[in-house]
Amino acid sequence: MKKYLLSFGALIVTISLIAMIIISFVNDDQKGNATQPDEAFSKNEAIEKEEVVSEQTLETSTIEISEYASMSDWVKNTKESLKEIPEDTTKENHYPHMGSSASIYARYYLDQTSDSRITGLLEEINDVGLEITAEPDITKQEGLIDELVELLEQLS
Repeated sequence: MKKYLLSFGALIVTISLIAMIIISFVNDDQKGNATQPDEAFSKNEAIEKEEVVSEQTLETSTIEISEYASMSDWVKNTKESLKEIPEDTTKENHYPHMGSSASIYARYYLDQTSDSRITGLLEEINDVGLEITAEPDITKQEGLIDELVELLEQLS
């Protein structure tokens, strides 16, 4: 009986050790998969590189699937968002966001339509959206926002 109990105890210890080793490997693997920033770049170089990439991609970025059911839903929502600035943000943050969003959605809907009048308006919306995003002066941004609203009105 003692022999069986000792064998059973040894089996439990062995299984426990195997389980601990497996858990250790899984934890090490998860830590190894974490991305580490490239230490060769300083923070400033990384920020500058990110800004260049974001400027390049803003002009070419599109979406694959719209969150809106139709172009008219997008126009309506965008006009409402331009009129009311959320309490948790400022004009300086909201206007560039809306400019980039309008630009990206205009390019999305450009691919969806063949109507030359609508295509022309969407191209203008894209251009104005990019101007808003690039413009550092809030007063000029406000003028561009008004222009964007007028263009959206023409799509309504």
